[in-house]
Amino acid sequence: MIKKLLIIFFGFILLCNLYPKVIEGYDDKSSCSNKDSCSKCDRECAKTVLYKVEQSDKLLKEKIKNTKSFINGRINDVKNLLKDLVKKQNDNKKKTTKNKSSIQSIKEEL
Repeated sequence: MIKKLLIIFFGFILLCNLYPKVIEGYDDKSSCSNKDSCSKCDRECAKTVLYKVEQSDKLLKEKIKNTKSFINGRINDVKNLLKDLVKKQNDNKKKTTKNKSSIQSIKEEL
C-alpha cells in the first residue's frame, strides 16, 4: 500500500512537470524560467499530491474500518449460528436418550 502511494506521489510530480497546466496558478512554462519560481511550482505540486495522498489514505482507512466491522459482524453471526446448532444437537441427544430409555422400559414391561 505504501509503495502504491509513493508511486502515485512521484507519478503526480512527474505529471506536474510534464503538464504544468494541471495545477492552478501554474499556467505557463515561462513562469518557471528561473530556479526560484520552478522550485515554488514543484512545492505547490508536491503539496497538492500530498493532500490527495492524505485524502486517499483517509478513504482507505475508512474502507478498512468498515470492512473490519462487516467481517466481525459476519463472524459473530456464524458464532451464534454454531452455538444454536450445538444447543439443538444437545437437545436432540437428550431426546434420543429419553426415547431410548422409554423404549427400554416398555420392552422390559412386555
